[in-house]
Amino acid sequence: MGFVFEKIRKGQAIMVLTLLIVFDLWMVDKRYLNADRFVKPIALKKVFTPTTADNAILQDKSNYRVLNMTVSTFNDNSPTSYFHKSIGGYHGAKLKRYQELIDTAVIRNLQLMQTAFSNAQSAEDIERAFANTSALNMLNTKYLIYSPEAPPMINKYALGNAWFAEKPVIVENANMEISSISRFNPSSEAIIDASFRNQISKLSYPVQESDKVELVSYQPDELIYKYTAGDEKLVVFSEIYYPAGWISYLDGKETSYFRTNYVLRGMVVPAGNHEIKFSFKPSSYITGNKVSMASSILLILIIAGYFGSRLLIKPKTE
Repeated sequence: MGFVFEKIRKGQAIMVLTLLIVFDLWMVDKRYLNADRFVKPIALKKVFTPTTADNAILQDKSNYRVLNMTVSTFNDNSPTSYFHKSIGGYHGAKLKRYQELIDTAVIRNLQLMQTAFSNAQSAEDIERAFANTSALNMLNTKYLIYSPEAPPMINKYALGNAWFAEKPVIVENANMEISSISRFNPSSEAIIDASFRNQISKLSYPVQESDKVELVSYQPDELIYKYTAGDEKLVVFSEIYYPAGWISYLDGKETSYFRTNYVLRGMVVPAGNHEIKFSFKPSSYITGNKVSMASSILLILIIAGYFGSRLLIKPKTE
């Protein structure tokens, strides 16, 4: 009002308005993010102390997933997910497909392992039970924690980060796709929805001993694989299928991939030695960044223009 009635100058009005906005935002933000919301790193280290099982697993520097059966696996806020890539853990927002996989195939696999622990006469009996946990195996569940103070069980049936599947099994809908998870062999079969049939050119993709595929670089937003194949192959990747953000490349050229095993990624690749890369580039994030950058630049230009004009305009002398 002071500016409207020419009681204060325009520059002073802008400065006062800016301070009021900053103060208002600061007070509102403090209601939701105050000092009590922050924890010192030293306090975190005290809370998240690795167990004997955690320390044993952490010796393995490869990429794998861990199943902790000493807690409520999917309603757990223990340090399992802090130290490892966990099959479980809790989050208020989960992909619907992954939750459906949990509610069907993964839960059955957990029940099978609990029964194996109850009835096992030896460690070998438990190890053999892993042969029937198709969902856990395709999710690359390499370690199972059954006691925090004991070394973990190692699942030799875990399929790794990626593998070649020989037989594509085309099903007509999602219901058939998920119902097949508990009764298929993920090491040799790949369950594929009929909507992706156009990407499958063969009835079978035989695998030779010399055919290899491995994950060579892992970053949260970029995965790089290298493979060697004598002829065209069907690759299954133990990563969640999410086409809204993940883009695939073959030797640097964008290529297509499809959903397999209800939640995972699959791709038909040519013979030879090649590199496959998945990059996380969601269009919403990229567009939002561009809008944010443009808005910031515009604001800076307006402020710079204002102060620049004040410096260039000489005050009138009477």
